[in-house]
Amino acid sequence: MRSHEEQRQPNISQESCRQREAVKPSVYAGAPSSSSAQVVPSSREDQNDLLEQMLEGDNLRLAYKRVVQNGGAPGVDNVTVVNLQAYLKTHWEPVKAELLAGT
Repeated sequence: MRSHEEQRQPNISQESCRQREAVKPSVYAGAPSSSSAQVVPSSREDQNDLLEQMLEGDNLRLAYKRVVQNGGAPGVDNVTVVNLQAYLKTHWEPVKAELLAGT
């Protein structure tokens, strides 16, 4: 009878292990990338510009329309699409301000 630990581990053949080693040559393990690409960190201002574009009325209306067309289900908070629309009609400005402030 196999121990509990042996039952939990999948049966991996020796051939499978050799294949895996052949796919991942050790010469590359841990070596730095030779890519010359530079990632420029985005500024807080750029991020705010993107967030402002996302929060524009036309963009939000289009997103809402797509959610309705796709039969959007309530989220983890159980707020339905209809309830969200009603809530945002009265609370949109404070919600938008909090999003832009990052709070």
